[in-house]
Amino acid sequence: MKKFIFLAAFCALLNAAEITPQCQRDDAKDVVVCSDKKLGNLMWQDGAKIAEATFEQAKDYCENLNFAGYAGWRLPNKAEILSIADKSKYEPAIKREFKYIAGVGASYWSGDKFEGDKNRAWIVVFKRGGDNWSELDKQNFVRCVRDAQISQASQNTPSNNNSANLHNDSKVETPSLAKSEAAPAARVAPPSNEAMYRDDSKSVVIDSVYKLMWQDGADIFEGDWDEAERYCENLNFAGYLGWRLPNKLELLSIADDSMVIYKSFKYIGKDEYEDEAYWSSTKNSNSSSIAWVVVFEGDDGYWDDISGRRFVRCVRQY
Repeated sequence: MKKFIFLAAFCALLNAAEITPQCQRDDAKDVVVCSDKKLGNLMWQDGAKIAEATFEQAKDYCENLNFAGYAGWRLPNKAEILSIADKSKYEPAIKREFKYIAGVGASYWSGDKFEGDKNRAWIVVFKRGGDNWSELDKQNFVRCVRDAQISQASQNTPSNNNSANLHNDSKVETPSLAKSEAAPAARVAPPSNEAMYRDDSKSVVIDSVYKLMWQDGADIFEGDWDEAERYCENLNFAGYLGWRLPNKLELLSIADDSMVIYKSFKYIGKDEYEDEAYWSSTKNSNSSSIAWVVVFEGDDGYWDDISGRRFVRCVRQY
Protein backbone atom coordinates (compact mmCIF):
# COMPACT_ATOMS: atom_id res chain seq x y z
CA MET A 1 0.00 0.00 0.00
CA LYS A 2 2.79 2.40 0.95
CA LYS A 3 4.58 1.58 -2.32
CA PHE A 4 1.41 2.40 -4.28
CA ILE A 5 0.99 5.75 -2.51
CA PHE A 6 4.62 6.64 -3.17
CA LEU A 7 4.34 5.79 -6.88
CA ALA A 8 1.08 7.71 -7.24
CA ALA A 9 2.60 10.77 -5.59
CA PHE A 10 5.75 10.46 -7.70
CA CYS A 11 3.78 10.25 -10.94
CA ALA A 12 1.63 13.22 -9.91
CA LEU A 13 4.76 15.24 -9.29
CA LEU A 14 6.16 14.34 -12.70
CA ASN A 15 2.92 15.39 -14.36
CA ALA A 16 2.89 18.68 -12.46
CA ALA A 17 6.50 19.34 -13.45
CA GLU A 18 5.49 19.28 -17.12
CA ILE A 19 3.08 22.16 -16.57
CA THR A 20 4.74 25.45 -17.43
CA PRO A 21 2.07 28.15 -17.64
CA GLN A 22 2.67 31.61 -19.07
CA CYS A 23 1.64 34.23 -16.52
CA GLN A 24 0.86 37.93 -16.51
CA ARG A 25 0.20 40.16 -13.50
CA ASP A 26 -2.51 42.82 -13.38
CA ASP A 27 -1.13 45.31 -10.85
CA ALA A 28 -4.35 47.30 -10.79
CA LYS A 29 -6.31 44.30 -9.50
CA ASP A 30 -3.60 42.31 -7.67
CA VAL A 31 -4.27 39.17 -9.70
CA VAL A 32 -2.06 36.97 -11.86
CA VAL A 33 -3.54 35.24 -14.91
CA CYS A 34 -1.75 32.06 -16.05
CA SER A 35 -2.42 30.10 -19.23
CA ASP A 36 -1.50 26.46 -19.88
CA LYS A 37 -2.77 23.82 -22.32
CA LYS A 38 -3.43 21.31 -19.52
CA LEU A 39 -4.77 23.64 -16.82
CA GLY A 40 -6.44 26.23 -19.02
CA ASN A 41 -6.67 29.88 -17.99
CA LEU A 42 -6.48 30.54 -14.27
CA MET A 43 -6.74 33.79 -12.33
CA TRP A 44 -4.78 33.82 -9.06
CA GLN A 45 -5.37 35.97 -6.00
CA ASP A 46 -2.19 37.98 -5.29
CA GLY A 47 -3.06 40.70 -2.79
CA ALA A 48 -1.16 42.06 0.19
CA LYS A 49 -3.63 40.46 2.61
CA ILE A 50 -2.95 36.74 2.93
CA ALA A 51 -5.33 34.42 4.77
CA GLU A 52 -4.09 31.66 7.08
CA ALA A 53 -6.54 28.90 7.99
CA THR A 54 -7.25 25.21 8.50
CA PHE A 55 -8.17 23.14 5.43
CA GLU A 56 -11.95 23.47 5.77
CA GLN A 57 -11.70 27.16 6.65
CA ALA A 58 -9.48 27.69 3.61
CA LYS A 59 -12.06 26.04 1.33
CA ASP A 60 -14.87 28.18 2.76
CA TYR A 61 -12.74 31.31 2.56
CA CYS A 62 -12.08 30.86 -1.16
CA GLU A 63 -15.64 29.84 -2.01
CA ASN A 64 -17.01 32.97 -0.32
CA LEU A 65 -14.26 35.32 -1.49
CA ASN A 66 -15.09 38.55 -3.29
CA PHE A 67 -11.74 39.82 -4.56
CA ALA A 68 -10.68 42.20 -7.35
CA GLY A 69 -14.33 42.56 -8.31
CA TYR A 70 -14.88 38.82 -8.84
CA ALA A 71 -16.61 35.92 -7.17
CA GLY A 72 -16.23 32.24 -8.14
CA TRP A 73 -12.95 31.63 -6.32
CA ARG A 74 -11.90 28.19 -5.03
CA LEU A 75 -9.00 26.41 -3.37
CA PRO A 76 -6.58 25.27 -6.12
CA ASN A 77 -5.86 21.59 -6.63
CA LYS A 78 -2.35 20.22 -6.18
CA ALA A 79 -1.37 20.44 -9.86
CA GLU A 80 -2.58 24.03 -10.06
CA ILE A 81 -0.70 25.31 -7.01
CA LEU A 82 2.44 23.42 -8.06
CA SER A 83 2.24 25.05 -11.49
CA ILE A 84 3.10 28.48 -10.06
CA ALA A 85 6.19 27.21 -8.28
CA ASP A 86 9.56 27.97 -9.89
CA LYS A 87 12.17 25.45 -8.78
CA SER A 88 14.92 27.46 -10.42
CA LYS A 89 14.40 29.99 -7.62
CA TYR A 90 14.83 29.66 -3.88
CA GLU A 91 13.17 31.35 -0.89
CA PRO A 92 10.69 31.94 -2.37
CA ALA A 93 10.48 29.49 -5.26
CA ILE A 94 7.49 31.09 -6.98
CA LYS A 95 7.00 32.50 -10.47
CA ARG A 96 8.23 36.06 -10.77
CA GLU A 97 4.81 37.46 -11.70
CA PHE A 98 3.60 36.89 -8.13
CA LYS A 99 4.26 39.90 -5.92
CA TYR A 100 3.00 38.79 -2.50
CA ILE A 101 3.82 35.69 -0.47
CA ALA A 102 3.40 35.07 3.26
CA GLY A 103 7.10 34.23 3.75
CA VAL A 104 10.05 32.76 1.92
CA GLY A 105 9.25 29.28 3.27
CA ALA A 106 5.47 29.63 3.40
CA SER A 107 3.23 26.57 3.01
CA TYR A 108 0.00 26.92 1.01
CA TRP A 109 -3.01 24.62 0.93
CA SER A 110 -4.12 22.68 -2.11
CA GLY A 111 -7.66 21.38 -2.32
CA ASP A 112 -6.51 17.76 -2.73
CA LYS A 113 -6.53 15.43 0.24
CA PHE A 114 -3.69 12.98 0.80
CA GLU A 115 -4.33 9.66 -0.97
CA GLY A 116 -3.52 7.42 1.99
CA ASP A 117 -5.03 9.51 4.81
CA LYS A 118 -8.13 11.69 4.40
CA ASN A 119 -7.18 13.60 7.56
CA ARG A 120 -4.34 15.18 5.60
CA ALA A 121 -4.12 17.30 2.46
CA TRP A 122 -1.36 18.28 0.07
CA ILE A 123 0.43 21.59 0.52
CA VAL A 124 3.08 23.37 -1.55
CA VAL A 125 6.07 24.81 0.30
CA PHE A 126 7.48 27.78 -1.57
CA LYS A 127 10.90 27.58 0.07
CA ARG A 128 11.96 25.24 -2.76
CA GLY A 129 8.66 24.85 -4.58
CA GLY A 130 8.05 21.26 -3.51
CA ASP A 131 4.99 19.52 -2.13
CA ASN A 132 4.30 17.96 1.25
CA TRP A 133 1.28 17.06 3.32
CA SER A 134 -0.38 18.69 6.32
CA GLU A 135 -3.02 17.60 8.81
CA LEU A 136 -6.36 19.25 8.04
CA ASP A 137 -6.58 21.07 11.38
CA LYS A 138 -3.20 22.75 10.93
CA GLN A 139 -2.89 26.37 9.80
CA ASN A 140 -1.45 27.02 6.34
CA PHE A 141 -1.68 29.99 4.02
CA VAL A 142 -4.28 30.36 1.29
CA ARG A 143 -4.00 31.54 -2.33
CA CYS A 144 -7.35 31.23 -4.09
CA VAL A 145 -7.82 30.66 -7.80
CA ARG A 146 -10.65 30.96 -10.28
CA ASP A 147 -11.22 29.96 -13.88
CA ALA A 148 -10.55 32.91 -16.19
CA GLN A 149 -12.00 33.40 -19.63
CA ILE A 150 -9.52 35.16 -21.91
CA SER A 151 -11.04 36.71 -24.98
CA GLN A 152 -9.59 35.98 -28.42
CA ALA A 153 -8.95 39.69 -28.88
CA SER A 154 -6.75 39.82 -25.80
CA GLN A 155 -4.69 36.89 -27.10
CA ASN A 156 -4.08 38.53 -30.48
CA THR A 157 -4.02 42.26 -29.75
CA PRO A 158 -1.39 44.04 -27.65
CA SER A 159 -2.71 46.38 -25.00
CA ASN A 160 -1.21 49.18 -22.93
CA ASN A 161 -3.50 48.22 -20.06
CA ASN A 162 -2.49 45.02 -18.26
CA SER A 163 -6.08 44.43 -17.14
CA ALA A 164 -7.68 44.88 -20.58
CA ASN A 165 -9.56 41.88 -21.98
CA LEU A 166 -8.17 39.38 -19.50
CA HIS A 167 -11.66 38.01 -19.03
CA ASN A 168 -15.29 38.61 -19.85
CA ASP A 169 -16.76 37.43 -16.56
CA SER A 170 -19.50 39.27 -14.71
CA LYS A 171 -18.07 41.76 -12.22
CA VAL A 172 -19.17 42.96 -8.81
CA GLU A 173 -18.34 46.40 -7.53
CA THR A 174 -15.78 46.22 -4.73
CA PRO A 175 -13.33 43.67 -3.27
CA SER A 176 -14.51 42.90 0.22
CA LEU A 177 -13.99 40.69 3.22
CA ALA A 178 -17.64 41.11 4.13
CA LYS A 179 -18.71 37.89 2.38
CA SER A 180 -16.06 35.76 4.09
CA GLU A 181 -17.97 34.95 7.27
CA ALA A 182 -18.29 31.31 6.26
CA ALA A 183 -14.63 31.02 7.25
CA PRO A 184 -14.66 32.95 10.53
CA ALA A 185 -11.35 31.61 11.83
CA ALA A 186 -9.26 32.42 8.76
CA ARG A 187 -6.46 34.91 9.48
CA VAL A 188 -5.64 37.76 7.15
CA ALA A 189 -2.32 39.57 7.22
CA PRO A 190 -2.60 43.36 7.76
CA PRO A 191 -1.98 45.66 4.81
CA SER A 192 1.25 47.61 4.44
CA ASN A 193 1.87 51.03 6.01
CA GLU A 194 1.13 52.62 2.65
CA ALA A 195 -2.19 50.79 2.32
CA MET A 196 -3.65 51.74 5.71
CA TYR A 197 -3.58 55.28 7.08
CA ARG A 198 -5.32 57.47 9.65
CA ASP A 199 -7.27 60.64 8.90
CA ASP A 200 -6.80 62.59 12.13
CA SER A 201 -9.27 65.27 11.12
CA LYS A 202 -12.09 62.71 11.01
CA SER A 203 -10.81 60.10 13.49
CA VAL A 204 -11.07 57.30 10.94
CA VAL A 205 -8.58 54.77 9.55
CA ILE A 206 -8.69 53.94 5.85
CA ASP A 207 -7.79 50.52 4.44
CA SER A 208 -7.13 51.20 0.76
CA VAL A 209 -6.75 47.50 -0.10
CA TYR A 210 -10.29 46.41 0.79
CA LYS A 211 -11.76 49.92 0.65
CA LEU A 212 -12.82 49.97 4.30
CA MET A 213 -13.21 52.94 6.60
CA TRP A 214 -12.81 52.22 10.33
CA GLN A 215 -14.23 54.23 13.20
CA ASP A 216 -11.41 55.38 15.53
CA GLY A 217 -12.79 57.99 17.91
CA ALA A 218 -12.01 58.58 21.57
CA ASP A 219 -15.55 57.63 22.66
CA ILE A 220 -15.74 53.82 22.43
CA PHE A 221 -19.14 52.14 22.64
CA GLU A 222 -19.61 49.06 24.84
CA GLY A 223 -22.69 46.86 24.79
CA ASP A 224 -24.16 43.43 24.12
CA TRP A 225 -24.18 42.03 20.57
CA ASP A 226 -27.64 43.31 19.61
CA GLU A 227 -26.82 46.77 20.96
CA ALA A 228 -23.53 46.72 19.05
CA GLU A 229 -25.27 45.88 15.79
CA ARG A 230 -27.90 48.62 16.26
CA TYR A 231 -25.23 51.12 17.31
CA CYS A 232 -23.28 50.65 14.08
CA GLU A 233 -26.34 50.60 11.83
CA ASN A 234 -27.55 53.92 13.29
CA LEU A 235 -24.14 55.56 13.60
CA ASN A 236 -23.49 58.97 12.08
CA PHE A 237 -19.75 59.43 12.51
CA ALA A 238 -17.20 61.70 10.81
CA GLY A 239 -19.99 62.91 8.52
CA TYR A 240 -20.78 59.41 7.23
CA LEU A 241 -23.67 56.95 7.44
CA GLY A 242 -23.68 53.31 6.28
CA TRP A 243 -21.68 51.88 9.19
CA ARG A 244 -21.99 48.24 10.24
CA LEU A 245 -20.54 45.73 12.70
CA PRO A 246 -17.43 44.14 11.10
CA ASN A 247 -17.16 40.39 10.66
CA LYS A 248 -14.38 38.40 12.30
CA LEU A 249 -12.16 38.33 9.23
CA GLU A 250 -12.35 42.10 8.91
CA LEU A 251 -11.45 42.64 12.57
CA LEU A 252 -8.52 40.24 12.34
CA SER A 253 -7.22 42.13 9.33
CA ILE A 254 -6.36 45.18 11.44
CA ALA A 255 -4.00 43.26 13.76
CA ASP A 256 -0.59 41.72 13.15
CA ASP A 257 0.37 38.10 13.85
CA SER A 258 0.80 38.94 17.56
CA MET A 259 -2.74 40.35 17.59
CA VAL A 260 -1.42 43.88 18.21
CA ILE A 261 -3.74 46.36 16.54
CA TYR A 262 -2.31 48.19 13.56
CA LYS A 263 -0.38 51.33 14.50
CA SER A 264 -2.66 53.60 12.46
CA PHE A 265 -5.33 53.13 15.14
CA LYS A 266 -5.12 55.65 17.98
CA TYR A 267 -7.91 54.52 20.35
CA ILE A 268 -8.78 51.11 21.76
CA GLY A 269 -11.06 50.05 24.62
CA LYS A 270 -9.87 48.09 27.64
CA ASP A 271 -12.19 46.41 30.15
CA GLU A 272 -11.59 45.86 33.87
CA TYR A 273 -9.28 42.95 33.04
CA GLU A 274 -7.32 45.06 30.52
CA ASP A 275 -8.75 42.95 27.69
CA GLU A 276 -9.26 44.67 24.33
CA ALA A 277 -12.28 42.57 23.38
CA TYR A 278 -14.45 43.60 20.41
CA TRP A 279 -17.65 42.19 18.94
CA SER A 280 -17.66 40.84 15.40
CA SER A 281 -20.84 40.25 13.41
CA THR A 282 -19.91 36.59 12.94
CA LYS A 283 -22.35 34.29 14.73
CA ASN A 284 -21.81 30.61 15.41
CA SER A 285 -23.40 28.44 12.70
CA ASN A 286 -24.77 26.08 15.37
CA SER A 287 -26.10 28.70 17.77
CA SER A 288 -27.45 32.16 17.04
CA SER A 289 -26.92 33.10 20.70
CA ILE A 290 -23.12 33.01 20.31
CA ALA A 291 -20.89 35.40 18.34
CA TRP A 292 -17.15 35.75 17.85
CA VAL A 293 -15.16 38.21 19.94
CA VAL A 294 -11.74 39.38 18.74
CA VAL A 295 -9.24 40.13 21.51
CA PHE A 296 -6.42 42.49 20.59
CA GLU A 297 -3.16 42.13 22.55
CA GLY A 298 -4.19 38.50 23.04
CA ASP A 299 -5.20 35.86 20.50
CA ASP A 300 -7.71 35.48 17.69
CA GLY A 301 -10.54 35.49 20.21
CA TYR A 302 -13.38 33.21 21.25
CA TRP A 303 -17.09 32.49 20.96
CA ASP A 304 -19.12 34.43 23.52
CA ASP A 305 -22.77 34.69 24.53
CA ILE A 306 -24.34 37.66 22.75
CA SER A 307 -25.69 38.96 26.08
CA GLY A 308 -22.15 39.84 27.19
CA ARG A 309 -20.77 43.36 26.99
CA ARG A 310 -17.91 44.03 24.60
CA PHE A 311 -16.40 47.02 22.80
CA VAL A 312 -17.44 48.05 19.29
CA ARG A 313 -15.48 49.37 16.32
CA CYS A 314 -17.76 50.03 13.35
CA VAL A 315 -16.70 49.80 9.72
CA ARG A 316 -18.05 50.92 6.37
CA GLN A 317 -17.13 50.66 2.69
CA TYR A 318 -15.72 53.82 1.20
